Amino acid sequence: MMCRKYGSDLAYTPMFHSKVFISSESYRKRNFTTCPEDRPLLVQFCANDPEVFLEAAKYVENDCDGVDLNLGCPQGIAKRGNYGAFLQEKQDLIFQLINKLAKGLKVPITAKIRILDTEEETLKYALMVQEAGAAILAVHGRTRIQKGQLAGHANWEMIKKIKAALRIPVIANGSVERYEDIEECEKESNCDGLMSAGGLLRNPALFSGEVIKEVDLFEEYMQFAEKYPVRFSNVRAHMYKMLQKTLSTHNKYTQMMNVGKSIEEFRGVLDLIRENGDDTFLNTDLSANSWSLPSRHHKEKFIVTDKKGVQEEYVVEDMFPDDY
Repeated sequence: MMCRKYGSDLAYTPMFHSKVFISSESYRKRNFTTCPEDRPLLVQFCANDPEVFLEAAKYVENDCDGVDLNLGCPQGIAKRGNYGAFLQEKQDLIFQLINKLAKGLKVPITAKIRILDTEEETLKYALMVQEAGAAILAVHGRTRIQKGQLAGHANWEMIKKIKAALRIPVIANGSVERYEDIEECEKESNCDGLMSAGGLLRNPALFSGEVIKEVDLFEEYMQFAEKYPVRFSNVRAHMYKMLQKTLSTHNKYTQMMNVGKSIEEFRGVLDLIRENGDDTFLNTDLSANSWSLPSRHHKEKFIVTDKKGVQEEYVVEDMFPDDY
């Protein structure tokens, strides 16, 4: 909701694990949170079984404007779970996943992919997703191995070639970290829209171009977190992203935030930062992206019983990896 206030036209939910989503009511209730004004909204899933994917999507089709298949996640947990970018060698399965929802869902099915090693492979892949029935294609302009220190700049030129080959809208993703990147990405990719992930996590006001102090932005985020209640672990995770420059410069505040257990305690630290004159404007220097705090991801195990009575254990990881 904060991103929407500052200019985002469309929002995605976090990525939900489709098999756990249909098997655990507690997982659904805790993770799929929305409200009437949270529109337009795409609900994002990882999946590798068309029937399970459709069943999961049916739970949310009345509360969103589309369902998105995540084919871009490059994390180890996606490799172990056989989803995300690790399905790209299984394009027959990808076609079935998208086509199943295109034929069986009230709302559109969209998808997000990463580029492949060659232009020919990438264009063939994108065309297949379109023909399967995707209404929108988001393209992360990096390959699966381009993550973390290997990320480099996103290939907007490749996105432009995909846009030229497809008839459906194409959203460009990757290397949109600052307000100044928006015009450059639009020009170089010729995209219909653009997406930011890491940039918006650090600065939810990114698309507005407004220059805001980190402490003020995080203070406003906490107000949203009280209006639209979320787990405190989510607030803490956003805190590490949004106060990145302040915490990297002043270790004493990092230590205070590490032990904070409530929004009110966090507000006390923000007041102290202001009193000491240590409040700083949002960092727009990309070189600072090399600094990061320890991972604050939340992992949870679920035991899922299939139709044959066979039990499987799934580890679901939320929050937001730096290189997603």
